[in-house]
Amino acid sequence: MGGEAVVPDPARAFPERLLGAVQEALQVMPPPEYSSTGCIERSNSREWPAIDVGGESVSIPYRVYNPVVRQDAALSSDGRLVLACLYSRHNDGRVRQAQLSRILASDDEAVAPFVLQLLGEYVVEIAQDVLRFAELELPTRPTLKAAFESFARLNPSFVRLTQERAVSYWAAYYCREYLWFKDYPAAIALRLLVSSDGEA
Repeated sequence: MGGEAVVPDPARAFPERLLGAVQEALQVMPPPEYSSTGCIERSNSREWPAIDVGGESVSIPYRVYNPVVRQDAALSSDGRLVLACLYSRHNDGRVRQAQLSRILASDDEAVAPFVLQLLGEYVVEIAQDVLRFAELELPTRPTLKAAFESFARLNPSFVRLTQERAVSYWAAYYCREYLWFKDYPAAIALRLLVSSDGEA
């Protein structure tokens, strides 16, 4: 069941209130070079619960293959946020990393699953970027901190799946650099983002 190919609908990756911004963003995104398949809340080993953002079920693409938009100045602020979130699922890790500052500039709760998903992937430089944000800027952003904590309460299964993915990549690629998983940047960042006491 978890291994079935799923073609995700980008409109389902966000709460309904952002549907206009999604349509706006999709109008400027070039057609994908390959079809997007898979969703971040699915795995090959088992079926996981749907992701809940503010009481609405969302389904976020695992990867998108659209060429990158170089000019998005005509978009609204919500349209640019949606575009950055969608490109954070890009097949090129450098593209995903480039979207992070835009995503983290927003206090919208819709960004939470996109940021957490980046911690369950293999690019440690992205995890380091999230960790720096979580240590230095997040304490000054109570609205965003509360959004991450609320998301974690609503989605304990997705937080667990993200941690399991992070453990797998740490064990495969980074356990020599970071002897203990608790010291791995993705692990620390995840704790800082979803812990109500803010302790790593």
